Amino acid sequence: MVAKVSDLQSNALEDTERALCRGMLDLVAEQIPFPEDANEVVLHEMVGHFGLRDILGPNLDNVLLDIHENNPLVKQFAAERRNANKDFQKKSGMSDTGYYYRSVEEAMAIMAQVSGVRYQGFILTYHL
Repeated sequence: MVAKVSDLQSNALEDTERALCRGMLDLVAEQIPFPEDANEVVLHEMVGHFGLRDILGPNLDNVLLDIHENNPLVKQFAAERRNANKDFQKKSGMSDTGYYYRSVEEAMAIMAQVSGVRYQGFILTYHL
């Protein structure tokens, strides 16, 4: 855990709650006011990001593409994330292709952290 965003080892936006860098998860104390919020952050990063990367390894992008193209909710949510976070793409210098895959991964990580998500293989069903 770090005290503030500027203490992170990676370039992060000023409202960043966490960073997963070199296999280590850093939580930003000033951005996480309650212990239960920390639980959601850990679930998001460890299940949503690290879990996907660990399970899928070099196949991650192919699986993300398949999920994106075959799951309307993931497709919609990823598009919303891409459009709402262009500042992240610009700040990180991420290519359009890299940002596309990142948005799908981020959509799935957010779905992993919220209640009502069921895993059925790699198919996600989300109940609003």
